[in-house]
Amino acid sequence: MAGLTVVIVAGIGVVISGTILIFTNLTWIDPVVSLVIAAVIFLGTWQLLKDSANMAVDAVPKGIDPRAVQQFLEQLPGVSSAQHLHI
Repeated sequence: MAGLTVVIVAGIGVVISGTILIFTNLTWIDPVVSLVIAAVIFLGTWQLLKDSANMAVDAVPKGIDPRAVQQFLEQLPGVSSAQHLHI
């Protein structure tokens, strides 16, 4: 849903800057609105970037306690130890 919000905000920004440009001939408004839209896109996708970076370095997902997983696995019948877990 956040992606759709970013697209809507960007579209509204383009329409507003185009309208201002047509009626006032303020040519500087276009690059300013473009920078604002770029900032909105960056902020809207920041969490995705962080999650992707964590996945790239094989980080443990949020909400998972690696120690608890290790203890659970070591308590299973037939398991003597659990080392170097890939979670």
